This record gives sequence, C-alpha cells and structure tokens, in this order.
Amino acid sequence: MTGLSDRPIRRSDWLLVSLCSLVVYALAHRLGLASPSVVNDDVRQQLFWMARWLDPALYPSDFLSDYAAAYVPAGVKALYFGAAAGFGLDPLWFSKILTGALFLVLALALFGLGATLEGPILGWFAASMAWLMPYFLKNISGGLSRAFAGPLLALFLLAWMRRSGRGMAWVLLLEAATIPYIAILCAGCACLDALLARLTDRPAAPFPARPVHGLVLAAAGAAVFGMNHAMAAQGYGPLVGRAGLAAGVEFYRCRPAGAFFRCQTPSLI
Repeated sequence: MTGLSDRPIRRSDWLLVSLCSLVVYALAHRLGLASPSVVNDDVRQQLFWMARWLDPALYPSDFLSDYAAAYVPAGVKALYFGAAAGFGLDPLWFSKILTGALFLVLALALFGLGATLEGPILGWFAASMAWLMPYFLKNISGGLSRAFAGPLLALFLLAWMRRSGRGMAWVLLLEAATIPYIAILCAGCACLDALLARLTDRPAAPFPARPVHGLVLAAAGAAVFGMNHAMAAQGYGPLVGRAGLAAGVEFYRCRPAGAFFRCQTPSLI
C-alpha cells in the first residue's frame, strides 16, 4: 500500500481516543454495568454454560448445554476460562469487561488506520465512526465470538497498511482462535495480494513473505478445520453448506418463494 501519511501521531491523541472510547462504552452499557441481571440477549444462549467453571453443579451436561459449548471457538473459551479459573470472575460479568476492551481496541485500530492514511485528523474521524455508529458497539456487546470480528479485522488492516508481516501473522492466529470465518477472509485476501504482487511490478507483499508465514497459515487453517471437525465428532454435524441451506426448511421464512432467508415483509434490497 502506498500514499501513507508521515505526520507524527502524538501520544496524547492515543490517550484521548482511549478515554473517549471508554466513556462511550460506559454510557452505552451503564445499565449492564450497574446490574448483574442485565446482559446481552445472545449471552443467555452462548455463555450460560460457562458458569460450570465456577460451580461444577451448575448446568449439568445435556444436549443444548453441550451444543452451546461446542460452537464457541477455543480462543473465546480460553479467555473466559482464564477469567473464571484464574480470577474467579463470573462469565456474565466478564462478558461486559471484554466488551469494553474490544471496543477500545476497535476505536484505537480505526484511529490508527486513519492516522496512517492521512494523519491524526482523519484518525479522529475514523475513531468517531466507532463512537457514533451503533452497529459497532451492538456487534461487540456481549463479548461473544462475533465481537472479535471488527477489532481483529481492523488490526489486520492496520498491520497490512504498515507492512508489518509479523503483525498480520499474530492477528491472523488470533482470528483463527476466536472468529474463524474472519481468519479465512483475511488469509485469502493476503494470499491473493501476495500472488498479484508476484505477477506484477508491485512491491512484494508483507504477508505471506517468509517461510514462517506458511506455518502461520497452516496453523490458522488447522484451527478452522479443527473446529468444524470437532462439531461433527461430537454429533452436532459440520457447518451448514450450500446444499444444507437449499434443503433445510428451517432456513426459509417463505418456502414457496424459493430464495434463501426470504422475508415476507417489504425490503429495499
């Protein structure tokens, strides 16, 4: 990538972006932070079983609880297990802390992207998108697997823009452990960029560019494959593919229309 800004970024800018991000998070989650009974809606479905780590008598093994545990990626489980076993934190409470941390990472990464492109002013505009657009915080709320998508994707782009192959490698591994489909997206784009760089006169891509990067891609691929295989091995079947979507009536709201996820209400799309 070319045309990057060489304007210096003051440390105070990073600190102010961090402070503003935490204020926005605290205001948006004030009810949840004030009451242990207020949690993200999907947390009830995806994280409830983690209370077993604090009290083994809670949520004994059954089909639904074990299924909820099976589709949470290993990296997310490791974070919550570390918080519960190492610090005695209730998973529902930790989900709120993790939400704030991920929102902070997203805002800082967006600031870094803007500042790298055109200087601190664009960085502030980029960070303000995270503060002013409810989608970002809504998607991160709950500290679920999906919450890692935006922050890690922004970090991957930032490392790519700064031509940091090491940074791209580390972020890709984190994606594979926490949000596998984003890892597939990032790995595919990076490999395509590297291929195009070889076929044209463009500078060599930062990733994959070294033998160790091949190991990173293999490890990320193994993590994604392993999660899908584990679901099947535990009796829940593999991830749904195109054929499954076409045949499964549960994926239709209006079966006779013959379109995936067809809704009977008017739509602009």
